[in-house]
Amino acid sequence: MKLINATRLLSAVCGVLAISASHAAAQAPTVTWQQNSEGVRIEWTAVDRATHYEIQVAGTLSGQVQTANRYAQVTSPPAGTYTVAVRGLASGAAGPFSVPVTIVVGGGTSSSGAGGCGALNAPNINVSTSGSTVNLTWDQVPGAIGYRVQVGSTPGGTQLSQDFAGNQTSFGGAIPFLGTFYVRVLAGSACGGIATSAEKSFTIGSPTPGPTPPSGGSGPRTPDPAPGQILPLPGYAAQVVRDIASAYHGDLFNSCVEHGGNNAFLFRVVQALRQRDSRWGLNWKRGNRGDLSQDIVTYNFGSGPDEDTTNVYITDMIGGHCGSSPTWNWEDVTVKTREGGGIGRWTLQPYLRAGLPADPRQ
Repeated sequence: MKLINATRLLSAVCGVLAISASHAAAQAPTVTWQQNSEGVRIEWTAVDRATHYEIQVAGTLSGQVQTANRYAQVTSPPAGTYTVAVRGLASGAAGPFSVPVTIVVGGGTSSSGAGGCGALNAPNINVSTSGSTVNLTWDQVPGAIGYRVQVGSTPGGTQLSQDFAGNQTSFGGAIPFLGTFYVRVLAGSACGGIATSAEKSFTIGSPTPGPTPPSGGSGPRTPDPAPGQILPLPGYAAQVVRDIASAYHGDLFNSCVEHGGNNAFLFRVVQALRQRDSRWGLNWKRGNRGDLSQDIVTYNFGSGPDEDTTNVYITDMIGGHCGSSPTWNWEDVTVKTREGGGIGRWTLQPYLRAGLPADPRQ
């Protein structure tokens, strides 16, 4: 088993160098092991909100098992070499697997050097930004079979994690969020050894300007209403949201940015709706440009251009957002918002900066 079979680029659609697994399993565990009088004991670090764990084993014997514990005691395993990886599970969503560790039964006694593997050197990293783009590079470490990039919103924190193959030593991507973030790179060996770089910070200030779509871009579009009239809120939208929630439950569960999540579910919904009508878009919360609503979509009911218009229906499409069990929802909150003194403001800018097309047919 390799650390990673293919390099997967971190997607800006899914947040800050983000992944699309649920928040409950957004951080891969670290696995260690040791031989004892009964056999082999495997342990791993906790994953936030995970309810149980999946252990995959390959080698002399192969298989997989799930447990609610953070350890597994294997009694009298046959002599041989095994590769073990663990991931967190919650509510039908699965997080990323750990760096695989190699267990030699009848050989080494722990994950700190089994099989004759030497200690790894910690990688040196460099990080730079340009607008909303971050570029990360690191040294190639002798003996490393892969690397893990970890990013947190606080020093030492790990909200996001992504693995890379042993021949990759850089990553670059756009980030649609503002603030200061902290990054480190872990090198992993075939025997489970890990060496961690020093942590470095980077700050995303003003986002790199993105293109402004003319009236929501090309694609299917309901004609403008007659003078003095407005368009009705389309009736098909609730089913669209329900279908996306069913197909991408993990993205829905991971939709709260404040809890380490991302906007993947929101962007999927907008993309699906715009395939019906390019009048659909995102919302600047309470009309404040730059403050994206994570659970709201808007619909331009008027005859003017889409970008920045306040002539919109405001619809809540996530129930219990940022709670422990978010669900799909469809509630027109336009009147409630306006009666409370608020407004909606149509935008597509965060969607475009995430690399998604203005033309919904693409």
